[in-house]
Amino acid sequence: MKKLTTYILALTLFAACGPRNLISGHIEGLTNDTIALKTLTLSDYKTYTDTLVAKNGKIAYLSPHNEAAIYTFMPAQGTHKFEGGTRRFNSCSDINLFRINGEKVRFKARMDSIFVTAFTAHGSQINEDWNKIHSHINPLITKAALLQFENLPYEEFERKHTKINNEIIAYSQEYIRQHPDRLISANLIIGTGSTENMIKYADMISDEVRNSAFALTFERIEMAKERLQITKAFKVGATAPDFTLNDLNGKPFTLSTLRGKWIVLDFWGSWCMPCIKGMPEMKTAYNKFHNKVEFIGICCNDKQERWQKAVSDHALPWIQLFNPRDIDYRQDPLVLYNIKAFPTKIIITPEGTIHKIFVGETPDFYKELNNVVK
Repeated sequence: MKKLTTYILALTLFAACGPRNLISGHIEGLTNDTIALKTLTLSDYKTYTDTLVAKNGKIAYLSPHNEAAIYTFMPAQGTHKFEGGTRRFNSCSDINLFRINGEKVRFKARMDSIFVTAFTAHGSQINEDWNKIHSHINPLITKAALLQFENLPYEEFERKHTKINNEIIAYSQEYIRQHPDRLISANLIIGTGSTENMIKYADMISDEVRNSAFALTFERIEMAKERLQITKAFKVGATAPDFTLNDLNGKPFTLSTLRGKWIVLDFWGSWCMPCIKGMPEMKTAYNKFHNKVEFIGICCNDKQERWQKAVSDHALPWIQLFNPRDIDYRQDPLVLYNIKAFPTKIIITPEGTIHKIFVGETPDFYKELNNVVK
């Protein structure tokens, strides 16, 4: 009994005077004690994962990270089973909090079914600010998520979902306008609706916040600004941006070496079912035009071994290039050609200009190829 009393006393002292890196919390209504944890360190935007087990809804986590970070606690309870699979409503089923200077943070939350319906965190001003924001936007996010259970016609679902989303965006924008000197405003920028808005609202933020633990956020926004300028330059009639990627043999291939020929760029991935479904028709076009047109497949958002297997399995005879995920955005064909969906096919003239862009698997591409290549 004496040992047990000593142990309980030690735990009490640990909770009261424990390390600054301690995050403690209590989640009411928890029916599954498994909680996934994602930590995003703000100095380098690296993500770390862990799995915790709550005891009677209580969590005590000693963070190994001394630097500023965002912590996302993801109760397994927040995963909903649909027919044919599962779905997690991250925004309204997760618990987010901040540690900026290694401070101790404590939080309370309540879950009703799969949703977090109440939340407060204490330990720093950024968490106090987040409490107020969360109390306003979380009911809206939950309302948007619940639309998926109403079996609405697609158009009505889109209309209602967009209306709620616009309310959330408007709130984030107004908060930044009113509080440009708050750290939490830096975290809200990503929710302002578009890259253009992100840039606009980042410019409102005070120098103190821009030079804070969120400094890398603003560096990334500057990169986004440059990316936006690059993508806006891409249009029909513009010079096709040059790029170099490795082929199936690992040898560099540069687009401009084909100047003087009609070129088809096919942006695809082994994971993209419409891309794969359209390959037989691409083969027919290749067999018809390969003496007059250079076909180039550019595999994106994929793993190299899966790309190689897909090329082999589907016996694709034209030039195949691999676009790695870690390529510099200034040299990334996805950025240079403003690719937003897969497949995307682009016809380039012998003079090296963009002739036409086709998004999705469409017969219009094959009709146009027949019209321009004689």
